[in-house]
Amino acid sequence: MSKTTLPVAGTIGFFLGLFLAGGSYFTALTLGGTDTTTAAIVGGVAGLIGAGYSALAFSRAIYPVGFLSLLGLVLDLSWSLPNTLAAFLVWAPACKLVKANFVTPTANSRRSGTLVYDKNPRGGGYIAMTIGTVIAGGWSSHEETHVWQARIFGPTYLLSYLIAAVLNFPFRLLTGKTKNLQLEAYYRIPFEDWAYWAGSISSNRVRWRGWFLGFLLALVYTAALIAILTGFIVGVRPLWLTGILVLVLYSLIRAFAPRGH
Repeated sequence: MSKTTLPVAGTIGFFLGLFLAGGSYFTALTLGGTDTTTAAIVGGVAGLIGAGYSALAFSRAIYPVGFLSLLGLVLDLSWSLPNTLAAFLVWAPACKLVKANFVTPTANSRRSGTLVYDKNPRGGGYIAMTIGTVIAGGWSSHEETHVWQARIFGPTYLLSYLIAAVLNFPFRLLTGKTKNLQLEAYYRIPFEDWAYWAGSISSNRVRWRGWFLGFLLALVYTAALIAILTGFIVGVRPLWLTGILVLVLYSLIRAFAPRGH
């Protein structure tokens, strides 16, 4: 894409993002029974977020014409918009803050629609880290898996990931093995199991058997968290007790099991 076409692409992206993000949230809230004024306000905010992100993404030419990338675009601007917001307003600026360079899109990074930077602001020995559609530290099929995790689990993704990261510490302590506690807790986050089983940090290969196994484990984990929250909200004790039991059993078994990758 030539430099003269980039502003045009950004403008198209702006209005497309405004329409998709704003329209999807307004429609969903209206169908859910929310009053028109509230739905319009939320839809307007969502539309502005989607417009800003989509303008950036289109000016960078990260979404080619293809089923997976276009599906990713629709999800990024609707169901997964909270992750897109974190990517757009937190992670991309963090990359610029550490003077990371935007990596020119390749066939690999464009197949799913990702913004890639060559430096990871997180540091601490972590080669790369992904939030939403922004990959910091270089593209890999491992990081691409995280992009699709956000798209599939939408607004539950980041919260489920963080809860797993926190809970893995005390459960790992029960094993009596405290060496590299932070790293071992990280390796047992279900979304990390999924990304390591499905992808590689050094290639574009996707291992589909590992992908679906990881998806099922992450689904069980997230479903348990949703069951706990829903059970408390609606006052159904068996529901939240079941969720807690599943979460405890999962975390306990995973703490004693080896890394798996």
